[in-house]
Amino acid sequence: MAAPHPGKWSPVFVPVPAGNQPNVVQNTEHIAAHACVIFNQVTGKWKVLYHFAFPLEGPNDKVQSRIWDPETNLITAQDIPDWPTSPPSGDPYIPPRLFCCGHVHMADGKIMMAGGIKLSENPPPVDVPHYPTAGNRGINYTYIFDPNPAIPGQEWKVAGEQSLNPYAMADDRFYPTLTQLGVVPQGSINGTIVVMSGWIEDNNPPMSWTLAREPQYYDEVNGWSYFPHSGATQPFNGHFEYYPYAHLIPAGPNAGKIFYSLPMKQAYLFNPFWNGIPNGGYWQAIGGIRNDYRLNGTSTMLPLLPPYTKAKVILIGGSTSDTSYDSLAVNSVDIIDIAESNPQWTHLNNFSFFARKNHLTIILPDDKLFAVGGNLGSTEPNQGFGANPVYSAELIDTSDPQIGNWKSIMHPAHVYPREHHTTALLLPDARVWLAGSGGGVNADVVMHSEIYEPGYLFEGTRPVILTPISNISYNSAFNIETNLPISTIRLIRLGAVTHSTDMSQLSVGLSFMAGPSNGTNPYTVTPPPNANVAPPGLYMLFVLRPKIASLSGETMIPSIAKIVKLS
Repeated sequence: MAAPHPGKWSPVFVPVPAGNQPNVVQNTEHIAAHACVIFNQVTGKWKVLYHFAFPLEGPNDKVQSRIWDPETNLITAQDIPDWPTSPPSGDPYIPPRLFCCGHVHMADGKIMMAGGIKLSENPPPVDVPHYPTAGNRGINYTYIFDPNPAIPGQEWKVAGEQSLNPYAMADDRFYPTLTQLGVVPQGSINGTIVVMSGWIEDNNPPMSWTLAREPQYYDEVNGWSYFPHSGATQPFNGHFEYYPYAHLIPAGPNAGKIFYSLPMKQAYLFNPFWNGIPNGGYWQAIGGIRNDYRLNGTSTMLPLLPPYTKAKVILIGGSTSDTSYDSLAVNSVDIIDIAESNPQWTHLNNFSFFARKNHLTIILPDDKLFAVGGNLGSTEPNQGFGANPVYSAELIDTSDPQIGNWKSIMHPAHVYPREHHTTALLLPDARVWLAGSGGGVNADVVMHSEIYEPGYLFEGTRPVILTPISNISYNSAFNIETNLPISTIRLIRLGAVTHSTDMSQLSVGLSFMAGPSNGTNPYTVTPPPNANVAPPGLYMLFVLRPKIASLSGETMIPSIAKIVKLS
């Protein structure tokens, strides 16, 4: 048999009329520093939302976002409305610059974005802004993006706009992490989303900062609330301990709690449901102190497979300095199983082909991890964000039960440098969208997007889900039919990515049973058992043919996904 196909990259081109027209690489109009897959549950169409939040633009002089339509390659602009309340007396006008905000998919299919950057607007910032050198950095705004607005053109809404006091967070936050909760015990908080960390301010001289260390939780009726008992203050307070990577623990004695993994050497559990009774608390250090700090590394929970008793998290790359961006990345990884009662880290040196930071790690439908973009960095002043870009992607196979047998395989290089402010997303057609880089930092500015077609798209005929399906429920089996026999089903959450962090990424394996064939291939599928394994919301439902069906005999072949709402 042939070797597995390596896949290929191609830029996204400007749509042109039919005929012998030259291909022109499309300008994304914004640096795609923030990006989310969005889905309109009425039209059944998916697109990519992205933004940078600079400059004020359009006929209304507003902060705007952009949406890329994969069917037409057209890009459209959306106004983000101003925050409706007046700032305190003496403060300048503060536009909703959702730059370095947090974002997460919500249970109803909308997207929450909270936090961002505060800059002086007099004089107006240049198109690609510099970071402020003194004073406040964060904003406390909260916005909701609706892919199916009641009034076309009004996708963006202020959270809580129906109330007298829109739902602002208590603290300004620049680089916050948002995490959707799963199962909420009766009598506990009524929250659905937790916000953690982010700079309130970052001043001159360097290394003078204030982190927002008091977490809050959000519900649609009351907005943001503090946790009810003392002791919720986050224990990590380093200069770079913003955007702490978070994972909802799916199983084991800590199911439903949040695991915060990096950049700090010491990871923590946060129990949002602690009731104040002794013999416990909101926070618990876990896993021991790692050797490596991991600034701008990635943290990825491996696909959760039935019976959902294991939940391994892998940390890849990042730089080991906790005092400067001007530092070098590492090629080591750390692995931990957060479903265990006493989890411990496993460290592997020289795991990856390339040391990288500012990269992304994408879970593909065949369970492999796709590490893409980033840079090695430098110890030279003001070079850490963009020096020495890494062009070659890597495919990481973690299927062997023995961690020591995991391997990383070098894959084709993308065209453009992808450094700080790079974004990448798994698309519902099983391709990968790559964009961004630069803006406000000493890194290459890239305003073009690229598409990676993984090798599995060249390995044989793809299966097709024949059944129209749009909703599934916990513990309620559902039926599908496919055109070809399949071996694997995966439920993958729509992505929401920025700064090496995807606050929504999750892949869940589903068990199934084949029924008698009647010209198609029927299957009865068991959904996730509860919201700790898979929080409610929109997911991509992929089916995959077995490896034996591929040309190489080594690659599962995925379908185009059906996007379903899990509730």
